[in-house]
Amino acid sequence: MPMLLERDRSDQIKIRDVSDIIHLADVKKTPFTSTVSKGPGQTNTLVEWPVDKYPAPTTEGAVDEADTTTYEDLSEPQAILQGRLQIWERKPRVSRLANLTMRQAGVPNKQAFARSVARALVMIKRDMETTCLGDNESRLGTSTAGFRIRGLGKWIQNTAQTDLPVDVNYRTPTTSIYNGEINTVNDNVVVDILQSMYDQTGDSSMDLTGWCGSLIKRQFSGLVKYETVPDELTLARRFGNDGDTKTLTQAVDIIVTDFGRLTLRLSSFINTAGDPTTTASKMLCYMVPMESEMIRLRFALQPQFTEHPNLGGGPRGLMQAVGTLEVGNPLCLGKIAATPVTVTPPVTPP
Repeated sequence: MPMLLERDRSDQIKIRDVSDIIHLADVKKTPFTSTVSKGPGQTNTLVEWPVDKYPAPTTEGAVDEADTTTYEDLSEPQAILQGRLQIWERKPRVSRLANLTMRQAGVPNKQAFARSVARALVMIKRDMETTCLGDNESRLGTSTAGFRIRGLGKWIQNTAQTDLPVDVNYRTPTTSIYNGEINTVNDNVVVDILQSMYDQTGDSSMDLTGWCGSLIKRQFSGLVKYETVPDELTLARRFGNDGDTKTLTQAVDIIVTDFGRLTLRLSSFINTAGDPTTTASKMLCYMVPMESEMIRLRFALQPQFTEHPNLGGGPRGLMQAVGTLEVGNPLCLGKIAATPVTVTPPVTPP
């Protein structure tokens, strides 16, 4: 008996069943720029702030009957640190037909431009996060290249920067920076860095945040599993588990030491050379006191959208932000820039 079979009909004449939800598989959380302290706006493209530290203490006693004939400048060694601002922008635009007639999956009718604006806001926040957590150098704007701020990774170094170098008395000590292979990063490495940071601040109660790439965070969490024992024995594996809830825990989020408390936070945007997806980027950890006097993000313009005139081709506009990353004193910062494990090839016998 003849009948209509669904499988016999061409897909070209069937009405498609497309979900009204777009499943976006991407990263949009920006924890650093969301949590860092915010400061006042700039009044100049060159931003400056003073830094200071106390002179070395003395154990000499004063002579009772001696008159005071010499004096000291207690403001030394004082310096000025400098930075530049940066303009971040995204420029959404859709055609008139795309906005008026296109029925796109996951987008309400006539909302293509509105969705583009919403995406531009997320994208500009990602741009700012990647810039702040990078090792890019600051740059003076020209007619062909825009102003650029210095990323946190470039602030945390012991050598002079190329543009507006940090005064030699306020550069991050080498003892606060670790560049060994990632498999050598353990709790002793963290304690050494925090001790070096404490030697600069004298504050053992300071709450620090370690902004971590995924590989270095995994290395930290591995500290709960293994213990180094004498060479003639094998590695002992540990489990942090709750027998009642049958939960296996293999994570380290907070490291408490004699020299401070370090909270580890994953970041998808920490990077070297502007690319957060590389292995080198995922092995980075920036250790920062998040107090406002140590680090803050200053906005001349918070992320803001301006709709431009529609000249007939469709709606368009500009999402932009203007700001700078102000690092109060690089002496107080630390960094792990781990390297991949070196594998020595076997020696081929003659």
